[in-house]
Amino acid sequence: MHEPDEIMPEFYAPLENWTVTQGRDIYFTCTVNNLGKYKVAWIKSDSKAILAIHTNLIAHNHRLTVTHNGHNTWKLNVINVQKNDTGSYMCQINTQPMILQV
Repeated sequence: MHEPDEIMPEFYAPLENWTVTQGRDIYFTCTVNNLGKYKVAWIKSDSKAILAIHTNLIAHNHRLTVTHNGHNTWKLNVINVQKNDTGSYMCQINTQPMILQV
């Protein structure tokens, strides 16, 4: 549980919906205010596969990278987009209860 006076994280803007041509690159941007001690994770919604936590790539997929601007923005980059990349992606913060955007 969080401290009563703790400022909880919040998303600055919604994730964008993208349509992209196969073979192109795409990135999703997740901007979080007041992250504090919490971590940002990227998850593929349909398979519930954890792709990355903070800047650590979890998925064994050489076409994925994750970057952090050192402040409040995380990006999930998908290089050379393929058909099986289709679906919903989730930016999640490990608060209790967790907050997320798809």
